[in-house]
This record gives sequence, C-alpha cells and structure tokens, in this order.
Amino acid sequence: MKTQLVKIALVVSGLALAIFLSCTDNQPPEFPSLDEVQDARQKNSSSSEQSGMSSSSGVVSSSSSEDVSCDDVDKCNGKCYDKETEFCYNKTDVVSKCGGNSYNVPIQICCDNALYPKSSYGCCAGTEYLLLGYGCKDNVVLTKCGENLYNPKEQFCASNGSVNFLCGGKQFDPPKEYCDIVDGKEVIKGECGNKTLDYNVQFCYDETPYNLCGGKNYNPPTQFCSSANEVKDLCGGEVYNPAAQFCYDNDIKNKCGGEEYNPESQFCQSGTNEVKPLCGTQTYTSTEFCQSANVVKPLCGTLTYTSTEFCQSTNVVKPLCGTLTYTSAQFCQSANVVKDLCGGLTYTAGQFCHTDNTIKDKCGGTVVWNPTTEKCCGSNKYTLATQGCCKNNTYDLQKLHYGNMKKQFCDERDGKAYMEVDISSQTWMAENLNYDASNSRCNNNLETNCTTYGRLYNWTTAMGGSASSTANPSGVQGVCPSGWHLPSKAEWEILIALTGYNGAAQLRPTSGWSSGNAGTDNYKFSALPGGFGDGNTWFQPAGQNIGTWWFSTENNSSSAYRLYLDSSSPAAVIDNTFQKQGLCSVRCVRN
Repeated sequence: MKTQLVKIALVVSGLALAIFLSCTDNQPPEFPSLDEVQDARQKNSSSSEQSGMSSSSGVVSSSSSEDVSCDDVDKCNGKCYDKETEFCYNKTDVVSKCGGNSYNVPIQICCDNALYPKSSYGCCAGTEYLLLGYGCKDNVVLTKCGENLYNPKEQFCASNGSVNFLCGGKQFDPPKEYCDIVDGKEVIKGECGNKTLDYNVQFCYDETPYNLCGGKNYNPPTQFCSSANEVKDLCGGEVYNPAAQFCYDNDIKNKCGGEEYNPESQFCQSGTNEVKPLCGTQTYTSTEFCQSANVVKPLCGTLTYTSTEFCQSTNVVKPLCGTLTYTSAQFCQSANVVKDLCGGLTYTAGQFCHTDNTIKDKCGGTVVWNPTTEKCCGSNKYTLATQGCCKNNTYDLQKLHYGNMKKQFCDERDGKAYMEVDISSQTWMAENLNYDASNSRCNNNLETNCTTYGRLYNWTTAMGGSASSTANPSGVQGVCPSGWHLPSKAEWEILIALTGYNGAAQLRPTSGWSSGNAGTDNYKFSALPGGFGDGNTWFQPAGQNIGTWWFSTENNSSSAYRLYLDSSSPAAVIDNTFQKQGLCSVRCVRN
C-alpha cells in the first residue's frame, strides 16, 4: 500500500490551518479532531505575536518538526516544500518565493512580489516605504516627526517637533500660533507684536502685521504686493505699478504699449507707443528713421533711404549726386554736377541744353555754341557771319592783309586758308599756294619760306598732269583747290593789261620786297618775292627781289610760260623760256 500526503486547509475562527494527513490507496484521509484544530490555532496565534512578521515575509517555517515521510517531494531540513512557489533558505527554512524568485532573507524584503533592501525599506500592507522618515501604523504608511508618526493629510510636524492637526487644511507654528474656531471654521491665529493676527488673511514680519498677497506672504523689505495681488520685488527700494511700469536696473520705467523693453538698446516711440531699437544712442519719431548709427533722418513719405540717397519729394527717393541733392526738374550729370532737364530729358557732359530746350553736342565735347549764330569746327566753334570752318580749323571770312581787308577761303584738302581778291571780272588768290603736293618744295628747303611765300612747283606738278591750255578760263585745275584753276597765258594777260606794261608795282604790296621800286598794291594782288629754283639744288632766294608764277600754257615740250617780277624793274615780264623742271610759285583763279 502506498502512503500519500494530503494537505488540507481548515478555517477555524479566521485561522488558516494547514495539516498534512496520511492516507493509503483506496482509503480516505484522517481529519484532525476539533481539539487538535483548537490547539493549532492557539499555537499559530502565539507564534505570530512573538515574530511580528507580516505575511509578506515569505518564511513558511523555521522550527523543527517531526519528520514527515514525503516521497518524491523536495525536503528542507526534513520539511517538504513546493519548489515552484517556495525555496529552501540556508538549508534550514522554507520561504515563499518573491515574484517567482528566491532571495537573501537577512538583507532583502519581499513586498508585493518586489524585492527591496531590508536596511532601507519596510513593507506595509503590500506597500513598500523608506524606513528613513516613514513608518507603518494600522497598515498605513505614515510620515515621521521625530520618533512619532503622523498622517500628512490630516496632521503636520511643527518646527518644535510636535505632531499637530492641520488648521483649516493649513500648517501653523505652535506655540506662537494656534488654531481657533471662528463662525464654525478653523482659523489660525497668533501674536504679531502686540496684535492678534488672522493668518488666513495676514502674516507677521518683524513684529508687524501685513495682509497676505494673493494668499501668500512676502518679504516687505525687498518685496511688495501689487494692485493685482501679485508679489513683486521692489525697484530700487520703490513700489511701482506693474500694470503700467517695469523695473530695469533698479530704475522704474513706464511700459510701452503694455510691453517692457531694454532701455540700453530700445526706446518707446512717442506717437506710436511702440518699442523701437535705438539709433546708436538716439531716439526718433514716427516720421523719422535710423539711417545708420546715431544718424536719424526724416522718412521720405513712408520710405527709408541710404546715406547715398535723398528724399526728392514724398515717396520719391533718388541717389545723391556726389554730395548734392536736386529737384524733379534737375538731374545728376556726374559727381557733384547737377543740371536742369532739357525738355524733360537728361544729357551728357559732352552736350548742352539750348534755350529752345533742344539738346546739342558741344564742340569737341567741351565748347557750348549758339545754333542760331554759330557752328562747330572741330573742337572749336565759329561765328557764321564772320568765320568759316575748314578741316576742323576756323578762319576769318575777312582779314586784314597788307593793309587791306580781304576775303578768305579754305582749301578743303589740308584746311589752309588763303586770301582772295576780286580784280575786274576775275577772282584771284591774293597769296601763293602752299599745298604740299608731291615734288613740291620749299625755297632752299626751309619750311619757314613755305609759310610766308608758299611752295614752289615744277610745271608738270602745277598742271596736275593736264595738257597745256590757252583757253580763258584755262579749265586746268592742276594743283589748285577745288573750284579754282591754274590760269592760262590769256588770263594772266588780262590782269597785266589792267596795270599797264610798266605797272608791275601795282601788283606788289608796299612791303615784303628787299630792294627796288616799292609796290603800291593797287589791286590788292600782294605778289611776294618767292624766288624760284632749277629743280635740282639751286634756288633764287625767297624774300629778296624776284617772284615767278606758272601759266597753264606751255611754249614747247621743254618750256612753259611764267610771270616774272623783279623789284628793280617796273615791268611785269611774261617769260616763255623757263624749263618745265624748274620751280615757280602758283596763283589760282576761281572758276
């Protein structure tokens, strides 16, 4: 027969009693008698009072009992235990596991299936608590006040170490303060100087009563209660109105539009009542703005502008003209140069505005002229009534020449101006030609001689490659300017006939000849002694007493006609023997 252990739990007067009963196969277990149950209840009650351990300690049994036969069951010091829920501690005690885990019983405590260090924690009805500052009473965790326990929901620990009940839910400071019943309500009272305070609405500082501020006390030497019942710090020892003022660096400031600001970098702008950044150290109005550090400028309407701009008119910003401003009727032509608009248009420094509001180019980009009476000639201007322009050079239309006013014309080829004179039906050059044609020469190769007496030409150059002509007019332009021609023998004879055979002096000026008969220059022809040359190296010197001029008429293939004047002779000689390669002066006749 096999013996079985049956664990039966009996409840007697609230006592749970576990009794192991032995039974054999097919036989019921033997239950203990009533006397045995009563004895067990008394022993258990006595054991619990002596140990003081809660049910959560986990120790099932630590006393030795009669060995029980428990085949196939683990034993601990001869005692059977359930290995799933219990463990054998130190091979002597059966202990309930904590959350399914074994633990070190002397230094750990199991509370609600969680382990805590026994040196710091206790367990109160399944709730852990710190031994330092707390304790367990009537299965409730309470706060310690010295060695006494109290419930913070109902009591408090006074500064003198006594446990007291709250007064209207508030703490107080006994014995200086106490709890009184006023109109059925608990009210804290106490002595402040020689006055009794109601601590529900007052507090005591330095034996002086003060009203609470929003239910709070405060430090009167450094704080005050605002009109909004808020505790605020004094500002430099002064009370202020936080709704409209604020404290900055112990100085009371008015708020700006209800806002605080930093007076070191901001200010309250009048008119707008808005916080604005300082302009360096300067403030400014709503019609001004900060252009740069400490530079305040008026707004341009609603616009700001830089230091290189200015306000021309409302909401019209323009760039400065160097350092100058200008109106809407003006413009900036260049740095620091302001000009009036010309018919609403701008113009460059190389232009100008005429009185009729038309833009004109300056002569040479610098000279202003009058379009009514003047014109440009190169980089200069000239007067239309008295001057002409030729190859960008100006010249007088009339000029004093050897004591007589004479007209001038210009050779468009090189811009040289020449005197001209009307003699009967002909218009003659009153100066020798000075056009630098190929193969032309200056007398004695001196440039100064060309300036005074003109150049010397051989006949072929003077003719410009044209054939000889006896016609009147000759029709040979030759080396002459456009509109002029080299006169033929017939044209020269008309001039000589006016003066008479011995009238050469009438063709010479009163000066310019070195010796002989003085000229009278009756016809303003002003012939000068330009000399001549052989076409090689020899020259009859200029400025002495001989002048010669080519005709367009040849004598033969090697010689041509020329006029020959000698100051020592009264006659104007027509010479037909001079070789064509020789060099003579040239006078031209207008076509």
